[in-house]
Amino acid sequence: MAVTKQEMIELNDFLESDNFEIEKFDEAYQSFQKRHSIKAELIDFEYYNEQRFEEAKKQTTICINSQKYEEASSHRDIRKKCQKHIEAKTKLQIEESNFRYEQDFLFYSYLGTAKNDKLIREYFIKEKQARQKEENK
Repeated sequence: MAVTKQEMIELNDFLESDNFEIEKFDEAYQSFQKRHSIKAELIDFEYYNEQRFEEAKKQTTICINSQKYEEASSHRDIRKKCQKHIEAKTKLQIEESNFRYEQDFLFYSYLGTAKNDKLIREYFIKEKQARQKEENK
């Protein structure tokens, strides 16, 4: 069954709901997943942002000058992730947090701009941890 515009509106409405209840969000999200057998992904644009990119760039230079090459490599990796997020945000013209469905994936673009963003972000983090725990059994 194809994902409908109404289903996406319903999920996105949770972001700004005045009476947000995590149980109702969980019910709607789980129902959506069961109907469409999709994978969901949290994209944290708030964490991987321009400021973190610049800080990682600065730290990379400091570490290289101090000959701390492993630490420099770690900062380089963060910089690369930030760059990918910045490019995706620009290409997709994402200006606010939202749910977006594309090619059997539900993407939750988190910018920290919506009223219930932090609660929904935590939900996705906990869900991912539970999935990983289940996979490691």
